[in-house]
Amino acid sequence: MRMNGRRGPDSHIKKVLQVLLWSVSMCIVGILLSFAVSLDGDRFLNLMQTYSAQWKSVNNELESVKAIEAQIMQMREDLIQLRRKLLPKGLSMPNFALESQGARVVHADPSEQYRSRSQPPFLTFLGIPILYTVYTPRTAIQGHTRLLVPGQCWCFAGQQGELFISLSQPVIVSHVTLGHISRENSLNGLIHSAPQHFSVSGFLSEDGVGTHLGTFEYDSEAEPFQTFELPSPKQTYRYVKLQILDNWGHQEYTCVYSFKVHGTIKQYSYTKYIENCLP
Repeated sequence: MRMNGRRGPDSHIKKVLQVLLWSVSMCIVGILLSFAVSLDGDRFLNLMQTYSAQWKSVNNELESVKAIEAQIMQMREDLIQLRRKLLPKGLSMPNFALESQGARVVHADPSEQYRSRSQPPFLTFLGIPILYTVYTPRTAIQGHTRLLVPGQCWCFAGQQGELFISLSQPVIVSHVTLGHISRENSLNGLIHSAPQHFSVSGFLSEDGVGTHLGTFEYDSEAEPFQTFELPSPKQTYRYVKLQILDNWGHQEYTCVYSFKVHGTIKQYSYTKYIENCLP
């Protein structure tokens, strides 16, 4: 029975025994080490020297691995920078007119695809054409990359047309990218059906009044994907209208292979968001 928080004699005895056991163990270890050194001191020294050399070798290997890792990271960064320089600018920026991320075509004019008489049918029965491959205005916002296949485009009759797009989310539009096949990919070496002059407008709502963002010219002698910078991007827009004003000389139809909208998302503060939600 303990009185006033004092420990009994058993605890002191156990503590003394533990100290004695630890002291005896250390003495035995010291005796064994001394015996090993005195018995074969040269062998023991050689073993320690070998161990020290191996440890230094391991450290050197670790330093080499760290150096190689740093070189790999630097090479990776250089490759990323090189990729950004080699890729067209429009392919290295976020695309807010991408159908797979939520963008959609609200309406297009003309809405029907132009079909050439020379276009082969997709399906025939007893030599009679039944179905033709249809490329709707949605083709222009389906995320074509560097490879544009001749004929796989939004093709409309005449030289003028427009595409009204709901973006994946409201964005401050800074650039737009227009794509068409190059002369090298054309069967006759001509791309007269490519748009020449076009304009871009931004809308806050589907039925609202648009704001003219810029008029540009697509260069038929340049790269297939051409990116154009807007003069002064400030306003956030939910909708964008692409208006084709003319093409490079084709009287029957115009082809739009790809259209991309680039920009930045406006950052709203949490307090303002709460204030706007409150009645």
